[in-house]
Amino acid sequence: SALKLRVRRQPPWRLTILGDAPWSAELRGVCERVDIADKVEKPGEVRDRQCLLSNVDLLICLSCGEDDDNIVRDALARGVAVLVTDGELETSHMIQNWINGVLVHSENVSELSEAIELLMSKEEIRNCLGSNARRSMEQVHVHNIIQWETLLMQVTHRDVPIAA
Repeated sequence: SALKLRVRRQPPWRLTILGDAPWSAELRGVCERVDIADKVEKPGEVRDRQCLLSNVDLLICLSCGEDDDNIVRDALARGVAVLVTDGELETSHMIQNWINGVLVHSENVSELSEAIELLMSKEEIRNCLGSNARRSMEQVHVHNIIQWETLLMQVTHRDVPIAA
């Protein structure tokens, strides 16, 4: 019912359920029971994540599979606001809570519900999180490049440049 309340309060919003996890069918059933099925898209597995993410304002990831990590990484890099649970996602360590994404406790339904409602209703917060997410992913990439360059130079016994 919390999901119904959030989606009905925000008329232009649509919910897209990705993947075919065991709980996906249960979530689809909940959407029908709380009368928001007309606002829900269920494409199942999506091969072109970049196309999907170009049409998303908010990514909410409640599960913990390898594909979930990949889509969270892709969303952060594209500057999409991200909400993830504190489960087993490798990408959860990349989230600085309420700076470049939102990290909520998986067992705290009220915290999750409040965060979803706030993110759905406040475009400026989503935009800020998305901008910070994009910048943080750019920094991660530059940092990784510098680390690899340093390692390669050490292995080949070349002079190691001073990192910027």
